[in-house]
Amino acid sequence: MLLGFLFTLVGLGVLTLGADHFVKGAARLAIHHQVSPVVVGAV
Repeated sequence: MLLGFLFTLVGLGVLTLGADHFVKGAARLAIHHQVSPVVVGAV
């Protein structure tokens, strides 16, 4: 039970880091291509 809980925590951490990395990457791309702030806000 404890092992499953730890595995779930690690999985959530990886998902959170992945999402954070994706958002930063998308923002960097948007700035690079000078996309309008509205599109960035939608992402």
